[in-house]
Amino acid sequence: MFVLSLKMSKIKLILGFSIILILTIITTNFLTNSEITETRTKASKEIILKTLEQKIDYIQQLGWEISQEPTEIVEIVIPKEFTDVYTNYNKIQIENGYNLENYKGKVAKKWTFNVTNFPESSEKVRCNLIISDNKLIGGDISSVAFDGFMTGLIKKQ
Repeated sequence: MFVLSLKMSKIKLILGFSIILILTIITTNFLTNSEITETRTKASKEIILKTLEQKIDYIQQLGWEISQEPTEIVEIVIPKEFTDVYTNYNKIQIENGYNLENYKGKVAKKWTFNVTNFPESSEKVRCNLIISDNKLIGGDISSVAFDGFMTGLIKKQ
């Protein structure tokens, strides 16, 4: 049988536990932050959509069934200063890996399609893609009803 005994002062014991606690907190924060960064990186990869077919294919890959022709294509300007409306809209974009902050003051095109498979909805639902220089920079799924809704392009699980 082997017995080991150590004699430590209270100060050394407290210091030892403090160091272990600090290392645990640092390691936990590092692992958590690296997972968040990895998720944001995956979500924010560049998506290039040059043709109508590429736009339709992308929307369908997200699980949305849409009209084969856009109902509207309009040129928009992302405001240089965001109002509350744009700030809230950008929150939806950030949740989906986009950020319109990077495009303030720039011209983009908004492509709108009818969505035909939105669950539990009798109202008209639209899919909007915001594209700048053939790059997808944002978008949403929204209802045209007065008291409608708006959500990100990516379906929530």
